[in-house]
Amino acid sequence: MNLDTLNWIDVALGGILIISALIGLMRGFVKEILSLIAWGVAAYAAWMLAEPVAKDYVSRVFNDEKIAYIAALGAIFIGTLFLIGVVNLLISQVLKMTGLGFLDRLLGLILGTVRGVLIGALITFAALLFSDGHPENELPSPLNQQWGSSVLAPYYKSAAQWGYDQIAPTVDSWIQDKLKKQGRDPKKPETANADNGANPAPAATLRPSGEDVGILKSPPATAPAVPQPEEPTLHGLESAQ
Repeated sequence: MNLDTLNWIDVALGGILIISALIGLMRGFVKEILSLIAWGVAAYAAWMLAEPVAKDYVSRVFNDEKIAYIAALGAIFIGTLFLIGVVNLLISQVLKMTGLGFLDRLLGLILGTVRGVLIGALITFAALLFSDGHPENELPSPLNQQWGSSVLAPYYKSAAQWGYDQIAPTVDSWIQDKLKKQGRDPKKPETANADNGANPAPAATLRPSGEDVGILKSPPATAPAVPQPEEPTLHGLESAQ
């Protein structure tokens, strides 16, 4: 790799990767994993418990339902993060006492590197959504050229495309299941205004894989062929006469 060909996008992507790897090295594998788990568990707990906690407890303090819900949501989220943080600290102390600190930091370095790649792939994914295949939202020409000449961007684009290919079918299946549970056929258009004589609106669905548009894959938008009337020929005119 020739360093002279690197641009500021390469520096940014490489910097994110290095910083993430160093943070993983300093914090260690256990702290990194528990931190990720803490954020996920805290978000899930807040989402599931905020409503009942707001109704049963927080509503006694705040009369407004929205304020009570927001207060319960924030309290559950922060409280869960704090509890898992205490567990994280205790486990880290145990690892230091058992002499597994070096292995913990080595695995943390690997995890931090993977996280840096994921962050770079997400940034590349977001940038490509506003570049190739989306002329109405296209990035400014100089910025688009920088992404095109970047040395590291193609690698991150491949990682982002692989991740999208893995996640898109799962999200599509989840949406179809949700529609079926609501008693709606995802393959049929909506008929909410059918009683009023209005044209039904098509149901929103994920686009299946097809032609490559930017980093997303979608089918080519083609209109049905309309038969054209045949033009009269000289032979036909003579026959008619």
